[in-house]
Amino acid sequence: MTVKTELAQGLDGLGLRSDDELAALAVRGDGPAFSELARRHSRLVAGAMGRRVPGLGADDLRQEALVGLLEACHAVRAAGCYSEVAEACVRRRVRAVHAEAIRSWFASFDQLVVRGWPLTNKDGVREAW
Repeated sequence: MTVKTELAQGLDGLGLRSDDELAALAVRGDGPAFSELARRHSRLVAGAMGRRVPGLGADDLRQEALVGLLEACHAVRAAGCYSEVAEACVRRRVRAVHAEAIRSWFASFDQLVVRGWPLTNKDGVREAW
């Protein structure tokens, strides 16, 4: 066996298994199996990190994308469809985080408006912009 073949297979042979088999192992708590899935779907995770979310750094987005991959492990039902389920789960997870960040931003802005700032002056008179 060549070094390249050994690297492709991994030390524990996980490189030879399908995504569906790795997902089943990851659901049972096999960390190396999930690591192999994350390695295989690293472009999907990197693509999710490209979306800017207010208040979240790149590491936080990467973590949310990896949580989406783990959700896909639990959600996959039919054989041979892990990639499609993973893509949907990661996109849904990042979209939900983005929506929550926008909601919290608008909620903080609404709190400022409810308190009377910056629409009114100290006497309570509405100022023109």
